[in-house]
Amino acid sequence: MDFSNLTDGDIENLILMEKHVANPGARWSERKGSRRKNFQLRAGRLTFTLYLRELLLYPDNFSCGLSVTKPDGNQLTLTRYNGCGHPHGEILYE
Repeated sequence: MDFSNLTDGDIENLILMEKHVANPGARWSERKGSRRKNFQLRAGRLTFTLYLRELLLYPDNFSCGLSVTKPDGNQLTLTRYNGCGHPHGEILYE
């Protein structure tokens, strides 16, 4: 796959493709006041990381996301989701 000119469709296909967990026994680790867990995923010749992050003092302040490892070894975040621990743009909470 050519990572230099990904389209929205390419990114959607990467997100939706079937993946298999390579490290099902991944454990939480603590670093800089947060808990972290990374699952390594495989889909054919591609490698992905599903990551989970949670602040220890504020559990509602979390994020999770999916990244793919490019051929040069760098990570490209495909999607990321944040908890309600801080405001996001124009989203209003009731």
